Amino acid sequence: MSTRTLERYNNLLRLHVAPTLGSRPLQKLTAIEIDALYVEREQVLAARTVHHVHVALKACLAVAVRKKLIAANPADDAEAPTFDEGEAGRVLDEAELATVLQGFKGRAIYALVLTLAFTGCRLNEALASQWIDINFEAKTLSTLRAIEPTKKYGRRIKAPETARGVRVITIDDALIEVLRQVHDKHLRLVAGIPDGVKVDTSLVRLTQGALIFPGWGGTDLLGTRNCHSVETDWRERVAKIGFAGLRKHGLRGTHSTMLLDRGVGVHTVAARIGDDAATLLRSMPNGPARPTRAQPLFPQSPRAR
Repeated sequence: MSTRTLERYNNLLRLHVAPTLGSRPLQKLTAIEIDALYVEREQVLAARTVHHVHVALKACLAVAVRKKLIAANPADDAEAPTFDEGEAGRVLDEAELATVLQGFKGRAIYALVLTLAFTGCRLNEALASQWIDINFEAKTLSTLRAIEPTKKYGRRIKAPETARGVRVITIDDALIEVLRQVHDKHLRLVAGIPDGVKVDTSLVRLTQGALIFPGWGGTDLLGTRNCHSVETDWRERVAKIGFAGLRKHGLRGTHSTMLLDRGVGVHTVAARIGDDAATLLRSMPNGPARPTRAQPLFPQSPRAR
């Protein structure tokens, strides 16, 4: 279990279980009391969060069973809160996606948003991506790591939690062009070359481990970007361009839906986004797409101007 998950479980139990059930003797705790806790929490928390409360509480009580402190786990008989675990959020059509992407043009996170939209990467995967992960000639991006924000260690880069998280994603020419421009900008930053000055940057080398989307400050490009600041920039911008409430995770769902609508196989799409095929199907608003006539694998992404 990751440090981030442990911290999450601790917070869920401390904030949402202990105030209600913390004084109850462990041996007297019943499934009915746990049900009542879930009903109470559903009034103030999202369904997904209440489900996570259930997972954390059930795991703790399972340890109590294993240590023979109680004979059976009362959470096993409780009514487990449910939610749509594959919910992708609002899925955009191509015209809406183009409008959203155009709305970010010129913004600091423009290239990051394009990458999320046209690879299906998770934000923590994209923010941990290094320049060595891109093969410009082969037009691929490898996902080999992810950012994990923790209270104990701060933001750190770690390996994906599952084997599905490690993958090589083919990317289209337009995104390659945008990322090349970002790469050139980073080379200029490292070499101290002012914008607009035409020089050969082929001899400039980036620091080993340099990030594609680093945080601000320093020229080594190793500082990780704060996920929360990206979320804030995202929410503010989509509200201004007429898509208030649009979740950034919706880009991942939109990417998957567009590929399925083009007849790309479910397992191929699932492998591309690093997800389980069954979870992917549950996330689709209208179920699995039916194969259509052959179309380009990727929707048209806007080119940098």
